[in-house]
Amino acid sequence: MATKRHWNKRNEFRILPVGFKHLKIIGDKLGISGVSTYTARHSYATVLKRSGANISYISESLGHSNLRKAENYLASFEKEERIKNAAFLTNFGD
Repeated sequence: MATKRHWNKRNEFRILPVGFKHLKIIGDKLGISGVSTYTARHSYATVLKRSGANISYISESLGHSNLRKAENYLASFEKEERIKNAAFLTNFGD
């Protein structure tokens, strides 16, 4: 049963506070720091994209109102990955 603090003014259950707590507990048990709903969402979208899922499916499953939002969301991950990989390539043991 949810506690009162997880209900909003329209009497709708807010899953995020509960989700944050449980993700942190899972991460702690696995010895993984920084687990959050953001990283879970990021991982979910990335796995779908790399598995060849249709962008419209990814967009819908993320709750985006249009495909452009999903395209921008996924493109930001690709940019982060390129930056990270470039750092590996340019790190000469400094």
